Amino acid sequence: MSADHTRSVLDPEPLGEGESWSPPAGLEALPDVLARVERALREMPSPEEATARVAQLMLANVRDLRSESGRLNAAAIADALHISISALARAMHISAELLEEEADAQRWQNALAGFARVVSALRDLVREREDRIEWLGRSQPRWSERSALDLMLAGEAETVARLLERIRDGGGGE
Repeated sequence: MSADHTRSVLDPEPLGEGESWSPPAGLEALPDVLARVERALREMPSPEEATARVAQLMLANVRDLRSESGRLNAAAIADALHISISALARAMHISAELLEEEADAQRWQNALAGFARVVSALRDLVREREDRIEWLGRSQPRWSERSALDLMLAGEAETVARLLERIRDGGGGE
């Protein structure tokens, strides 16, 4: 301890009687630093905006699944999967009427992303739409003879998306 009984904020020992705390060098710049941090935080996208930006980058080959707003569109995804919007709504645990009315609502984007990832990976792996639809409906031993579509409609689109992305990216299907 110094002769003037001051210690740094980095000192792990509590201050004793008669001791004072001395700010580390450069602390006078703290208000400016805090102002810059606050400004940066205000300029950051919301979690929803960030999710949408990442989804746009990841799903470049599914632009046709997006509405004019740039958000994923439930009707377009249902069409790409060759299912009804009612079936998609059931898988998302919402009413078909609500999904039809708000097909590209921000609140559905996370749920729709798994389905869009399946479409994206399948498009990368399988050229013809009919072949993609056939694969989605084919029983798979890895899923106890359920099809990819069965899993997706049971709310497990993420499981199917991860498998297809691993296959596409060279990681195998196991």
